[in-house]
Amino acid sequence: MKISFVALCGILGATALAVAEPAETRVTPTEDLGVVTMVDANANTFIVTTPGRNEPVTYGYSKTTEVVDEAGNPIPWGIVKKKTPVKVYFQIIGGEKVATKLVVKPLPLPALEQTTTTTTGPE
Repeated sequence: MKISFVALCGILGATALAVAEPAETRVTPTEDLGVVTMVDANANTFIVTTPGRNEPVTYGYSKTTEVVDEAGNPIPWGIVKKKTPVKVYFQIIGGEKVATKLVVKPLPLPALEQTTTTTTGPE
């Protein structure tokens, strides 16, 4: 099998370009689970406290950030407030965590107080 010099150069050139791709253009989505502690609509940021981390994490968001419930139904951004449990899908862009999707978890129900009444018969 013969490969022409031009074809070989093309293959090697394409390989070199793929290897030389800058790290900033590679974006790996990831996720965190926690509770919102603050939302700053003016700065387009929100802060989440995540179990197992000492420091809260700040995320940026934009008009393209999806906000959904656990079933995937879109919900308004105004639902996201302090003490809202969330799962944040984000990308690191320019060293900043930017939310691409926010799944709002249901709030835990408060524990119901149970009262037990016992009746005794005549003694």
